[in-house]
Amino acid sequence: VNLEPALKSFMKRSVTASLEAGSSILMIYITVLLTIRYFSVEELGDFQVVVRPVFTYMTLLFVFPIYRFVLPELAVCVRARDNEQIRAIKHWLYKMALIVSTSFFVVMPLGGDSLFRMLFPPQYHGAVPVLLHYAIFFIFLMLNGYQLAYIKAEGYFNASLLIRLAGIITLVGAFFLLRQLTANVVAVILALGCGYLMMYLIGALVERHIRRSRAQASPAVS
Repeated sequence: VNLEPALKSFMKRSVTASLEAGSSILMIYITVLLTIRYFSVEELGDFQVVVRPVFTYMTLLFVFPIYRFVLPELAVCVRARDNEQIRAIKHWLYKMALIVSTSFFVVMPLGGDSLFRMLFPPQYHGAVPVLLHYAIFFIFLMLNGYQLAYIKAEGYFNASLLIRLAGIITLVGAFFLLRQLTANVVAVILALGCGYLMMYLIGALVERHIRRSRAQASPAVS
C-alpha cells in the first residue's frame, strides 16, 4: 500500500506515542519486579496494596489530565504560535504542581500515619515511609508531564520516547547503586524518583533547545 507522507508521519507518531505510554507503565512494573526480587513478601505487600494504588490515584488525578486536556490545548497554541498562551499554561501548571506536591509532602509526615490507620490494616503501615519518599519526587512527575506534552505538541515524539527510556535506565541504575548503600525498601521508590528527576532534567534541556530553535527560525520566517 502506498501511503502519503502525512499518513506515514501520523502512523509513526502514533506508534511512538504508544511506546512512550507503555514505557511509563513499564517504570512502575520494574519497581514491582525489583521489590519481588530483592525484598520480603511483607514489603511487596506494602508496595502492591498501598504504594502502587496511591501512585496510580495521584497519577490519574494530577498527571493524566495533563495529557488528556493540556496537550491538545498546547498543540493548538503551538500551531498558532501563541507564545503568550503557552507561557500562561506553563506558569499555571507549574504553580499547580507546586501546590499539589507541597500539600502531598506536608500531609504525609503530619497526618499520614493517622490516615493509614483508618484506611489500612496494621500490617500495611510500613508503607508510610515509602510514600513519604515518593512525595518528595511527585513534583517532577507533574512537571515532566507538562514537558512531554509540550515536546509532543512541537512534534518531537522521538525525543519524548527517548526521555522515557532514559528514565527507565536511570531507575534501574539508581536502584542497584542505592542497594550498595541500604537494604531498605525505600531504595525502590528513591530509584523511581531518580528516574523521574532525570526525565525532568533532560526534558528541560530538550524544551530549551526547542524554544531556541523556534526563536531562531522566527526572524528568518518573518
